[in-house]
Amino acid sequence: MDGLLVTVIIPSYNHRDYIADSILSVLAQTHPAIQLIVIDDGSSDGSQDLIGALAQEHGFTFLAHENRGVCATLNRALAMAEGEYVVTFGSDDIMLPDRVERQLAHMVQHPEVGCVGARKHIIDGQGRRTRSASERVQVKSYLFPELLRKAKAVGAPTAMYRRQAMQEVGGYDERITLEDFQMSLHIASLGYRVDILPFAVTCYRVHDRNYSRSYRRHFRNDLMLLRAFKSHPEYLQGRTEIFNRYLGAAIRMDLGHARTIFGRLPLKQWNRSTWRRYREYCLAVSRRKLSFWSASAN
Repeated sequence: MDGLLVTVIIPSYNHRDYIADSILSVLAQTHPAIQLIVIDDGSSDGSQDLIGALAQEHGFTFLAHENRGVCATLNRALAMAEGEYVVTFGSDDIMLPDRVERQLAHMVQHPEVGCVGARKHIIDGQGRRTRSASERVQVKSYLFPELLRKAKAVGAPTAMYRRQAMQEVGGYDERITLEDFQMSLHIASLGYRVDILPFAVTCYRVHDRNYSRSYRRHFRNDLMLLRAFKSHPEYLQGRTEIFNRYLGAAIRMDLGHARTIFGRLPLKQWNRSTWRRYREYCLAVSRRKLSFWSASAN
């Protein structure tokens, strides 16, 4: 297994403060055969000079282009990939040292698996661990109908793919500006199994510039992606799960937008989680009104 080549792709965008830690965590992997490709997607914060210096020192592939979006950047790197297995990794996250080795062992043992994920620890902008993932007992396995029904994504911070499966789905749809949900779902739609390992492989960094904080864009992209499977029996339930997921963010950040989201989902498609979100919304509206009247009284 030591001789099996794994391609690690890091699409980088304005993460000068974090990109070196991300790259060095790949170079420190216990698995010896890694092809590292870093492509900068039009950063304006000096990232390119830093990555270039690291590439000169360590000998990995580094390219830069004007801003095209993460999926276009990944497709460019994927065309250069030589490994039978591919990891796409965030330019602000940190791999645990045995991440590639442990996930690769699982993929080799299970040729029916097209994508494998795992658990992740959470760190802050300074690299301090704020939440540790507990280790579970067993691997979770999913086939396409369940992934669609639960609208479940294998997040880019923990995903390893079989390159053949990525090629079979035609790479990333560049009209969709988010990468992880579309790739795991499309691979599963071809009949591959998707597994989630019960241990952590990555430290996922949560900070003010997280791309994942753009929840409105995520919402639009996930709905666009799901429409490709509109004829499947699990489509409507998966769509409801997407609404439920983003309602949580909207209730925390924008109650007006939350009200709009509720209005877009027909009542007959609400499930228990939707009603729970609605109760959260009503409580949040009540707290806002109470706060307003208390401030007015003073």
